[in-house]
Amino acid sequence: MILRTYQSDMMTAVGHALRSGHRKVCLQAPTGAGKTAVMAAMAHRWIEAGHRVLVLVPRRELAFQVQGTLERFGRYAGLIMAGEERLAGMDAYVASFDTLHARCVQRDIHPLPKADVVLVDEAHLSLAQTRQDIIACYPEAKIVGFTATPARSDGRGLGQLYDQLVLGPSISSLTKNGYLVPLRYFTGEAPDLTNVRVQAGDYNQTELDEAVDTPRLVGDIITNWFKHAADRSTVVFCTSVKHSRHVCQMFNAHGVVAEHLDGNTPKAERDAILRRVESGQTQVLTNVYVASYGLDIPRLSCAVMARPTKSVVLWFQTVGRILRTAPGKVDALLLDHAGCVEEHGFIDEPYPWTLAGNAREQREKDRVENREPQPIECPKCKTVFRATHVCPTCGHELRGGAEAVPYYEVDLEEVDRQKRKLNRELSAQEKGEFFGELKAYAHRRGYAQGWAAHKYRERFGVWPRGTIKDHPMKTPSESTLGYIKHLQIKHAKRKQA
Repeated sequence: MILRTYQSDMMTAVGHALRSGHRKVCLQAPTGAGKTAVMAAMAHRWIEAGHRVLVLVPRRELAFQVQGTLERFGRYAGLIMAGEERLAGMDAYVASFDTLHARCVQRDIHPLPKADVVLVDEAHLSLAQTRQDIIACYPEAKIVGFTATPARSDGRGLGQLYDQLVLGPSISSLTKNGYLVPLRYFTGEAPDLTNVRVQAGDYNQTELDEAVDTPRLVGDIITNWFKHAADRSTVVFCTSVKHSRHVCQMFNAHGVVAEHLDGNTPKAERDAILRRVESGQTQVLTNVYVASYGLDIPRLSCAVMARPTKSVVLWFQTVGRILRTAPGKVDALLLDHAGCVEEHGFIDEPYPWTLAGNAREQREKDRVENREPQPIECPKCKTVFRATHVCPTCGHELRGGAEAVPYYEVDLEEVDRQKRKLNRELSAQEKGEFFGELKAYAHRRGYAQGWAAHKYRERFGVWPRGTIKDHPMKTPSESTLGYIKHLQIKHAKRKQA
């Protein structure tokens, strides 16, 4: 298996960091850059040099993916994972964090595999206590973490565990060289989240569920999808299980084959759903958290953001799902119903990743995707079971309900990046004064309510929000009057044409 030039460069940089005295190195590279191939190549090289290697992964799918990539390098790794036979005496093992912790740390059923090098996939999840417990068992080993987003959702860096950060290629360079597809952005009016608190780096889940149950967030997902992406394989990121099920039902009602996934979907059912998405049999996948990390289906070319997020980690991880190249795929579309573009900017803009960060305590949200399904009591025979929707005693089928979400038509428009650039260059005070001048002009002319907001959006590509929206009226300056005149001339020419 031959690595790309930039992948070889990443390996070289990690090796240099380790030789320089750093024992715990974190490698950052965008989703789709091929971190699994780099990980397998590193493992292959260390095994050749006589070292024992342990690869830690958060999910079963990733374990099989890493094992398969190692085989293409001519190396076979044993699996330490529920339902898989553990082979003794292997030079390399690929282990599920949860299985390894349960068997070797928590209950001491099996000895920990010996390792000189520990490779940690999805390293942004490795600050969880159970994962730190495992890594602490290898005080002499070299530790290398791999992630697209070297931070926690609350903004806390990974410096608590890693002592050196190696940066891979940027999204813009990978796109320019054809390793990722370009992304087009479509946005509408952002939801009003003024009364939603931020906790542990993201919106309070309960308050967010209440806030998004409004017409403005839904923004007529179906209409906009048919308008912009009706021929595309699509993943939809929702706020709650009921929200996701309802969006899925909306697609199915309009003749589009859609399926829903969440953290409680049984493994066999989940695998089958993902296979149907990968083959194209299922066109739309609605989900809650499940598709945010590790989903590797290159045919996906549209993402619908139906959940707002303050987490830059979640933002990069979700959008990264649709950037991989595939035969016939020339670009990807982001239909943003949640104000995420306005919140975080464009995905290919430089981001200052660092191991430093705040130290706020937070709940372990990273386990949502990997948690065990909750026990269910059959309403008919009272049998308690889990990991299936069908009662094993009486055969009664249980399915979660869907939450009806009201909506009205909002047309998503493609983003003008030059306008967004201007929006970021001016201060909030400057933009607030400009909007106040527009409001004064509209008041003097007797224009309809909303005229000023639309003219503001024509200039900056976003709606006025927060303190900008509340800025008092102000006598228009010559530059603002000139801008309004410019718009009037442009609209007159368009009407004449």
